Amino acid sequence: MSTQLTVENLPKNSLAYTNCVYVSPSIHASLLSSIEAGNPESQKDGQELLIKMGFNVYKAEPNGGVTEGGVAMNGLQRRNGQVSAEL
Repeated sequence: MSTQLTVENLPKNSLAYTNCVYVSPSIHASLLSSIEAGNPESQKDGQELLIKMGFNVYKAEPNGGVTEGGVAMNGLQRRNGQVSAEL
């Protein structure tokens, strides 16, 4: 499955040290639901959402400070993925 998200800056600088990327809570829930639909044996409890960007894989966490359809990344993640934040 492929979903297009717009790259943006992190909502809080303190999140830069987690090495996670962040998406809106509704996008997070939607992506988890689509994983469950494709794998009936999966369970939502304890399941982690991973996002692959090029050769890099990041754990995605929900955050209310991220715009709908956006993925918030720290500077190093954006540089490694050769992407820039939309202004």
